[in-house]
Amino acid sequence: MENSNGAGKEPKSWLRILLIGSLCLNLLVVGGVIGAALKWRGGVPKSDFGSYCGSAGMTAIVRAMDRNERAAVRDAFEASGFGRDFRRSTAREDVEGLIEILKSDPLDIEALKSKLVSRSEQLSKALETGNGILVDRIESLPLSERLRIAERISERHHRHKR
Repeated sequence: MENSNGAGKEPKSWLRILLIGSLCLNLLVVGGVIGAALKWRGGVPKSDFGSYCGSAGMTAIVRAMDRNERAAVRDAFEASGFGRDFRRSTAREDVEGLIEILKSDPLDIEALKSKLVSRSEQLSKALETGNGILVDRIESLPLSERLRIAERISERHHRHKR
């Protein structure tokens, strides 16, 4: 395969796999954490993926909140601009862009790197926003409610430790 600069070097397949794997992992982790935080409505979660990803962070706290507090966090996140519509539209655009990059011949490594970095930055901003919303919400809670949340997190932590 010949590059656009005519060097005749074929891009390393392991680099391609690594970059695609990185994008998939980013999407999986952030989707799991945000999805668990925003969609979990009480009872036992359908998957333990969220607790695996965020047992010491956002997911653990949101799961320990009562239904009204979780709804308030979810609503604030939706209002921040990183809500469901944003996630759906950007995910669709990112996948479509990734498909076009992967179909190109020769492969534009710089475009692929740029796409992965751009997506990582978006996801980081969404997590930062979610963490800020959660901190603000926790700050507004009385001590008794924070103690109840801490106790629920402790119970779940000890249950999963066994």
